[in-house]
Amino acid sequence: MTKGDCSASRLAGVSEFELIRRLTAVSSEHGAKCPLGVIGPGDDCAVVPSLVVSEGSSEHYWLVFTTDVLVENVHFCCHYSNPFQLGIKCLGVNLSDIAAMGATPKGYVITLQLTNAVGVEFVEELYRGLNFLGSKHAVMMLGGDTVSAGELAFGITVFGVSKKKPILRSGASVGDDVWLSGEIGGAGAGLLVLQGKLERNGFVDRGEAVIRRQQMPIPRVELGKLLLERSLASALIDISDGLLQDAEHIAEASDVRLNINLSGVPLQEGIISAGYNEAMAITAGEDYELLFAAPKGKARELASMSEQLVDGCKMPKLSRIGVVEAASGDKENRISIVDKRGEVKTAKNWVRSYGLGDKLGFDHFSKA
Repeated sequence: MTKGDCSASRLAGVSEFELIRRLTAVSSEHGAKCPLGVIGPGDDCAVVPSLVVSEGSSEHYWLVFTTDVLVENVHFCCHYSNPFQLGIKCLGVNLSDIAAMGATPKGYVITLQLTNAVGVEFVEELYRGLNFLGSKHAVMMLGGDTVSAGELAFGITVFGVSKKKPILRSGASVGDDVWLSGEIGGAGAGLLVLQGKLERNGFVDRGEAVIRRQQMPIPRVELGKLLLERSLASALIDISDGLLQDAEHIAEASDVRLNINLSGVPLQEGIISAGYNEAMAITAGEDYELLFAAPKGKARELASMSEQLVDGCKMPKLSRIGVVEAASGDKENRISIVDKRGEVKTAKNWVRSYGLGDKLGFDHFSKA
């Protein structure tokens, strides 16, 4: 590669996750390793054990950190969301990562990359959205940076804490059940409605519920905290890139196979009758629900929590959607599907049958 040539090896043909693996390998070329107890790349958050001193006493905590950048026309479109909604989404997707560790979010910093076309009122409304969601979870804005650029983007870094070791993707064991919070498919359907690719008239409410799921995701912070506090989950991730793709991340990290029964996967009400098929719903992403593995002995407690008030917080629907199996020799097919007819297929073959190629979910570089 010549000096200044940033396109010598293009990203076409390299998936987002392959790029992350390669960059992680580069970072460790000189023998650099995470200090004892620190968990680096490969999960929803980085984890650092720490001693926190406050009011004359000290306690051991786990600190968790996550960061995300939302770019206009990649993650959001100003024609589809107002700045208040964008503020909620920017913080919400990061809080979802904290929830996926079972931690409690505490604070965040934000970088604003603003174009000359952006007005002061736009930024003020964005901050009102940030503060609205932040206040719901007692999360404070701690500062950040503002720059002028050619495209609009927002970068947020959130930190949280937990008194117990956070739940990782790598803890699933053979025989565990696979659980999912809430319903999925709404955010992807909402985007198509906003884009005019799915008719509003196909929905009883003219698509208002699915649009809301797309514009203002609900991070499952309280559920994540409860899963950690009560030791209910062995592995955990949030559904940002699609159910199948995020399930594959758990399977790969835990070196297992996940068998998903489609009849148990709850899809948002009304999307199928409106013309949104189940393969699109399961691969679209942006639902920000929690997917987790749990020992079979926890099934009764989890089922009793579904849609109930627990410790003063309303829990979402909790659905058992599959089981963790021993990994096969085929590492390319870590997810199997039991379809509505009871037939078992690899996830990739099932997705192909809907004409969606091999993609199990969203990949930033799939169109590079």
